[in-house]
Amino acid sequence: MNIQAIRNTGLGILLIALTACASSSILVGTAREPVEPELVKIYLEPPAGYETVALLEASDLGANGFSAQSRMNKVINRLKAEAADLGANGILLQGIDTQITGTVNSGFVNAIASGSSAYATGMGYSAAQTSKVGRAIAIYVPQGSPSGIPVQQTGTIDPPTASAPTTAPASNSTIPPATQSNWQKWGEKRD
Repeated sequence: MNIQAIRNTGLGILLIALTACASSSILVGTAREPVEPELVKIYLEPPAGYETVALLEASDLGANGFSAQSRMNKVINRLKAEAADLGANGILLQGIDTQITGTVNSGFVNAIASGSSAYATGMGYSAAQTSKVGRAIAIYVPQGSPSGIPVQQTGTIDPPTASAPTTAPASNSTIPPATQSNWQKWGEKRD
């Protein structure tokens, strides 16, 4: 076997290992016939009458996205695919974390020796490698059950929006000043 064949085999094993660890599930309920991942709804609050199917975990390992949003979408899509394989029609999102998976380091040094003296200068750089990891509960919501708060199905996580008021506020109504809000300015300490 030549060096190139050994290198290709090692690279193939590494790629399989990275993608194999991208999602996992622990069956704790009843699995059903698989469904399409597009039919799996994302819930932030438990809907009424749901059945727990499995505990899910997924990461963005092996993903091609560089932005935080594309990495988040990869985690959500993997959670939905894992739930769909078990026949769940919803996932109850438990949380998404960022984990440090390693570092990339680089540096150089320059040394000069002359007679009985030596001088050295150098510089180094280190950057953390991070990965998004999501956890959810795969659930089955029977048809006709009142639902909880599903997230929009665009692939991004958006908070639910309140419905618009049916009547317009009076023109003489007062809006509280921004100084009474809970937001704080950058660098400002809270009391």
